[in-house]
Amino acid sequence: MPSPITPPTASDLSFMAPPITSPSGGRLLQGEELRNGLLVRHQKYDLGVVVRFSKIPGDWEVIVDFDEHGSKTLRLNYAKLEIVKGK
Repeated sequence: MPSPITPPTASDLSFMAPPITSPSGGRLLQGEELRNGLLVRHQKYDLGVVVRFSKIPGDWEVIVDFDEHGSKTLRLNYAKLEIVKGK
C-alpha cells in the first residue's frame, strides 16, 4: 500500500512566499517575530517599542509604546507594523 501524501507545512513553503511589505516598502511584522523591545513603525503613530504581546484567536494583540502618542493596544493583522530594528 502506498504511503499517504502529507500536505506541506508553512515552514515547507516559506521559501516560496515573498516578504510582506508595508506601503512605505519596509517589511511588516509577523506574529512569530514578536518580542519585547522591538522597534516598529506605524503609519499613523510613527515609531514605537513593543512592550507586551499575546496571541488571541486569529491574531495577536500588541501593546506598543509610541514616542509621541503613548501606549496603544493594537491588533497585529490590522495595525500593519513595520519592523525598524530589535533591541
